[in-house]
Amino acid sequence: MDLQLLKTFQEVAATGSFAAAAGRLFVTQSAVSLRVQRLEDELGRSLFSRDKAGVVLTPAGQEFRNHATTILRNWEEARQKVSAVDSVTKTLSIAADASFWPRLGFPWLDRLRRDLPDIHLRTRTAAPDALVEMVLSG
Repeated sequence: MDLQLLKTFQEVAATGSFAAAAGRLFVTQSAVSLRVQRLEDELGRSLFSRDKAGVVLTPAGQEFRNHATTILRNWEEARQKVSAVDSVTKTLSIAADASFWPRLGFPWLDRLRRDLPDIHLRTRTAAPDALVEMVLSG
């Protein structure tokens, strides 16, 4: 399914005119006509009644309009969710004894922040026996 065909169909349905749809889509009227024809061929149904006053949806076109809207909405939602996958914040939790932080920990954290700016760091100071318990408990 070519999404351009659906977008073109939606514009023609909204404007009632191939010429107006062409203007909104920044394509020629013949391109709009060809896209609608391709969609009608794929569906095996006429989607518009054409006359000198413009075009109106046929019963098949009215039925298809709801589906086209759903398909385009689902596509946009899927596209946004896939794009968001890379932008999910990752968290790194680090716990160490208090003596670790001044000499090694803070310089290391500075490097991490510089090299991985999108990572969220969670730090904690604890006594050695508490650190062992944290590791064992996950």
